Amino acid sequence: MQTEYIWIIFTVMFAGLAAFHCYLAKQKIEPVENHGRIKSFNGAPLGVVETVNDLNLYIEKVNKSNRWSNIAQASGYSIAALTALYSFFLV
Repeated sequence: MQTEYIWIIFTVMFAGLAAFHCYLAKQKIEPVENHGRIKSFNGAPLGVVETVNDLNLYIEKVNKSNRWSNIAQASGYSIAALTALYSFFLV
């Protein structure tokens, strides 16, 4: 195998990683739902509704952060794949 074909290997590898991170950018954690099954105990509220709401806000922030992180990584891998392909044609 000639040495210039290493750039094709890098191109395929980086393109695969870019596709993987594009897939991950579309994934999200589903929010927690309270279907009214949790009631108060002896008249004192359990604070579960507030906890579920706080947890859902946290999940929303994590989903947004993960999405943008994966988009940035996919962009970087795409640029690396294009650079490797360009290097193949330079050699």
